[in-house]
Order: sequence, then structure tokens, then C-alpha cells
Amino acid sequence: MGIAQVLLRWDPNPEQAPGLTNLEYHVKINAPWPDDYETGTTQSTFAVPLHQGLSASVQTILQGGPLPLASSWVSAELPAPPGSPGTSVTNLTCITNTVAGHTHRRPYQVSLRCSWRAGAAAPGDTRYSLYYRRLTRVPCRYGPWTEECREYSTDETRRNTACWFPKTSISSKGHDWLAVRVNGSSRRAAIRPLDRLFAVQAIARANPPANVTAQIQGTHLSIQWDKPFSAFPHHCFDYEVKIYNTKKDYLQMERISSNAFLSVVDAVAEYSVQVRAAVSAACRASGLWSPWSRPVHVGESPAFLSGGLALGVHPELGDAWVPEWFCNSGHPVFHILPLLSQKGGFPEASQGQVGDLVPGPEPFSGLLPVLWVFLPLEFSLPTSIRIFKPFKLMGESQAVQRRS
Repeated sequence: MGIAQVLLRWDPNPEQAPGLTNLEYHVKINAPWPDDYETGTTQSTFAVPLHQGLSASVQTILQGGPLPLASSWVSAELPAPPGSPGTSVTNLTCITNTVAGHTHRRPYQVSLRCSWRAGAAAPGDTRYSLYYRRLTRVPCRYGPWTEECREYSTDETRRNTACWFPKTSISSKGHDWLAVRVNGSSRRAAIRPLDRLFAVQAIARANPPANVTAQIQGTHLSIQWDKPFSAFPHHCFDYEVKIYNTKKDYLQMERISSNAFLSVVDAVAEYSVQVRAAVSAACRASGLWSPWSRPVHVGESPAFLSGGLALGVHPELGDAWVPEWFCNSGHPVFHILPLLSQKGGFPEASQGQVGDLVPGPEPFSGLLPVLWVFLPLEFSLPTSIRIFKPFKLMGESQAVQRRS
């Protein structure tokens, strides 16, 4: 009848008395998964994946006596569709997202993306095609049409392995089911189809929260955000907040139902903040969490230098001493250092300890005066400073050079 749809029909026993009103039929589905129910009609429509075939049985139940009377079982089988083993797709998954509908009457629509892996025995020229149909209730009634995918992604052998529906007829707040089938064709083998049923709410992935902001006031970190783009109202969302302290390499995770969070933090630290959302069980069966929002960075690195760099400059030799790590920082201060001196020469020196000025040869010895130049800068310092090395302040037309 359709994708994953079965019509099971039978005739009453011709030997039973006509006009009986206390007859029922017990229907049992044996495969692909067990199920059983009772009905008062002689036919039944239901949805079930059919790529492995179907086996069903029916018996008559006569009500009204002290105990119900049951007939023997009558069975029927539907064979699996043709195709070579190992050619059907595997790992078929689907996800829906809410997107803008661009109309006043329907501001929200639903996109659908499905992906799979090509069958291990599928030839390289296999072409997979995906179809879906919406089921509005269980027992399942199908929507008015089957939709075929038009936008595919391929693997390295150019076989289709993903499908994208930018907009669908799926309800963004509904409890529908989707019947999805992936067929295949090849010149070298018969490709076996595969179909699956998906509960829409189980594959619905929320959009990330919007406009995430973070602010530190003293020792308090305040985080706020807007609800995701969705047809669901504000109270229908749960949130997870992720706060990463770069100073302590510590990750804090919190789950809340409001769109604001306040945390006590270290005043001298830098934080990365992200938030994600999911529809809460209060409004619909829980679906998938959204992707994390983009990181928002707040706070000040504990190794941030906000004042300046002190350079030891000898007024006679024109030598300056700066930390070795600062040479490699690429800071623009090194473009103006040549302007501070016109003297030549470069004293040989040995390595010193942290905070020490490196002594040079004569006449740079004893307690000669040193001019300290304080240059403003802004950049993050490394976690450790090991040595100072000497630098010669060269002429205006020459760059600052380093000698070990």
C-alpha cells in the first residue's frame, strides 16, 4: 500500500451463523516485531518496516458465553523484498529542525535530514534514493502524499549517503510518525530496500538558544539568553549551561528551566560560556538537545599585563634588557625601540635569572646609572618567564636584533 504500510484482510468463516454481533478478531503480528490487538472488522491497516518481510496470524473470538470461544489461527506471510544481501543501507538516522516559514500563516516549518551508510556489498555504481511519508496517528493513517528527496550528499565513491529536505509538511509541534524508505539501483546487483519508522518528537532537534550574553560583576557571573527559534513557548524548554574556567581548567555544567543563570566565580579568571536547549517533557516527549551555542568569553586572564613593560636602558651604551619571551611576541614596541638610541655595539652577555639584568662587559660594570623606560602594552603573558637577554638599541633604519 505504501512505505512501511500493510493492509491485512480476511474473510469470516462461511460456516458461522450470519449476523453474529459478538464476534471479534484477534490479530497477532509475528514478525518483524511481535504485536497483537483485537478488532471488530475484517481488515486492519498498520505501519511496520517491511524490508525483512512480515508474518501475521488471525483468529475469531466469540464473546458472550462464560468463556470466550476462539477459533484456530490462520496465518499469512509477506516475503522480504528482492535484493542481494548486504546491499541495503545501514545506520539510517533522521533529524528534524524548525526553520522559518516566511509566511504569516505559517511562521514555522520543519526541515528533515537523513543519513546512512552504503551497504557493504553495494557496488560502486549504486544509486540510493530516499522517500518519506507522514503518519498522523497510531494505528497509522498516512498523509496525502509521499515525498522524494531531491538534495543528496555523496561519499568518496559518489554514492548518495545523506538527504536534505529544506522544508516539509511535518508539524513542528505534532506527534506524528515518519515512514522512511531508502531504495537503490545498480547495473551490477539488485539493491535491497530498507525502511524505518521514526517518532517525530524523538528525532526533533531544538535550535540553539539565541543572544547568549555573559557578564562578570565582582564575583558573580550572570548569563542570559533568548529561547530558541521554535513554535513552542518559553516555558517549554530545558537548558544546559556549560562554564569553562580557563585558569583552573575546570568545567561546570548546570541544567535549568529558565533563561538566566547566576554563578559565583573567581574574579580574576577567564571563562567560556555556552548554552544548549531541548523541549521539555512538560510540553512534548523529550527530543534531541540542540547544538551548543557559540562560546562567549568573559573575564580577565590571570596572566594579563595591563600596565606596561619596563626596559632597562643604559644611557651610555644604549643597551636595553627585555624578557626573551617578549622578543617573540611581535609587539609593536619593537618597531619604535630603534628611535631611543643611536649608539652601536652589542655587549656579550650570559643568561640571568628571572628579574635580573644581564651584566655586560666593560665598561658596563659596577653601579652605572640605568634609565628605565615604561612602555604601555596590552597582551597576555606566558605562564612562566625564564630569562632575560640583552638587546641592542640600533639606529632608526635598523631592526632590533637578538644575540644569545
